[in-house]
Formats: sequence, structure tokens, C-alpha cells
Amino acid sequence: MDRLQECAGQVCFTADSSSAGSAGLRMNIHTGTISIDPARSAINSRPIGDNGLISIQNPSTPEQIARQVGNGLLWKEPLSDLFGPGYGTDYGWRFQTFPPAHLAVGSVGQASADAASRTVVHLGQGAEMVGFNLTTGARLWRQAGGIDNACIPDQAITEDSALSTVRCRWSATSTVTLNRTKMTDILTAASVSLEGFDPRTGKTTWSVALSDPSGSSYESWASTIKVAGDQTLVVNSPKGQITVNPVTGQTAAAPTTLQVICTAQITTAIARADTEINGTIRNYYVTGDSMHTCTTAGRPIAPTTAWPSWAGAVVGHVHLIVTPAGLQGYRQ
Repeated sequence: MDRLQECAGQVCFTADSSSAGSAGLRMNIHTGTISIDPARSAINSRPIGDNGLISIQNPSTPEQIARQVGNGLLWKEPLSDLFGPGYGTDYGWRFQTFPPAHLAVGSVGQASADAASRTVVHLGQGAEMVGFNLTTGARLWRQAGGIDNACIPDQAITEDSALSTVRCRWSATSTVTLNRTKMTDILTAASVSLEGFDPRTGKTTWSVALSDPSGSSYESWASTIKVAGDQTLVVNSPKGQITVNPVTGQTAAAPTTLQVICTAQITTAIARADTEINGTIRNYYVTGDSMHTCTTAGRPIAPTTAWPSWAGAVVGHVHLIVTPAGLQGYRQ
């Protein structure tokens, strides 16, 4: 499920539905009724970002990126025109929009199968990031290499926040090997750094070295990057745990008393199976995130401050968050 957001007095999110595929949904805050949002459910498409950004994948044509406004498309471009051949939104994709600047920034990767029937996603030289015009779809800049803006907790990314202009830069040898049978992924990386960047030009504005994540899964490594507020990230560096200001890149030793927001995945088995090209039946899962306050070491603690606005959606004075029990509302 995508991040919850307010949408015309209701709650909007994206989820997988057996009747509608990946569909935009609306929840009436007063009745709890969920309905399909036609403005976010183009045929053979899935949302890949806010403000109507979608991916269109038809079996007979290459993948396309488009912006949907209402029930129509403002523009549509082949993904290969923005990123080049061999890229796809199935591999390390992340798209963010900056509406006041009429900008969008997208990051995708490449994949290649090896002899062990695993999939290797290249986070280094096989990745790419581009900036493009949100109104026309025209590419403004392009950076080949290990540039990935999916390393920051997705729930904390809001429009025009300092965290929306933070990314990770992987070394040329960085890869992630996915074992689709066991649903595991293992990182291999010589080095990785956290960067601030200018979405108008792609230029790096500051850089902080992070600890080597080799041997861990992408999910477990990404969970080590925690958010303590719009002006504070907590990360593991070669010298230990530190705080990073996402605006200036200034660092300091992380106080043990600092309260941060931790996320935990909720995994649910669904009664649906797809057939892979080799004829093997796989089980697929739908995941969401629950949230709790914790120490910088990840130990859950009782919250002493208000929940951040990005932890859910506030509609009709009711704050919704995702918990292991499902959607829960708290009246403010």
C-alpha cells in the first residue's frame, strides 16, 4: 500500500485488488467505505509517484511513463527516452515530484539474470537518475551511476521537505541479488554515501559517508536510516551512529536519548499465484508499514512527542496510521 494522503476530503491510497489490479482507492472517513478512484486507475498502469505520475505496461509495447490528470493523460513518454534502453520500474524505482518548480525526479535500475536463476539489480553503474518537467515530460538532466533516492523512509518524504532532496550514491560495484524463491535480497557494496542534491540540476550539495552495508538485505540496511524530524536523520557511519542535517549535511554524534520513528513491514499472504516465464508458480505478498517511536538503537519506547504529519493522513480531525491491526484512527 502506498503512503496515505488526503484527497478531496477522503483518504487516498494505492493497493492491490483482485478485481482491479493495482488501483487507486478512496476511503470515506465517515463510513469506512472503500471505492476505486477512476482518476488514478488507468488501464495497465500503476501509480509511481504523486501528482498523477504512472507507469503504463502493455505486453505488446515498451514501458511508458505518463502523467494522468483526471481521466486523461497530460503527456506520455517511453521510459527508454527518459533513462535509456534496459531500464525498468521493476528495479529500484523511485519517483518524486516538486510541483511548485514543475519538476519530477526519477530513479530506476537495471537487472540481469545469472546462472543460478537469481536476479542481480545493479545499484552502481547500472542505476540512473533523471530530472524532468512535470508539465511536459521533457528530460532536464540525467546522471548515470549509482544514484538512488529510495534509501530514505518513504513515509517521511513530503513535497518540498528537506528529506525530498536526499539520496544515496552507491559505488560502481554495488549490487543487490534477489532470490525470488526465498524472497530474500543481499547487498554487495564497496562504499555508499548520503547526499543532498538540487532537483533542478541534479548537482550534489553535500555528502556524508555511510557504513558498508555488504551482507545485509536492502530492507534491513534501509531501516538503519531513521528520521527524528524534518531537520534530523540518524545513520550509521564508518565512525559510528551520527545525526545528519538534511539541509546542510552537518553531522554530530547521535544522542542516546534521541527519539526517532521506526517502521516495520506488515506482510500478508494473498490467495493469488502468478506463473513465471519458466512455469514455476510463486506466491506473492502485499506489504505495508506500521510505525512506532523508538530509540536510535531501534528499541521501542513510549512516544513523548506528537506523531509527525507524514506518519499517516489527517482527515476530518482524525489521524489515520497503519498498524499491525490495520488502519487505526485517532481524533485530534
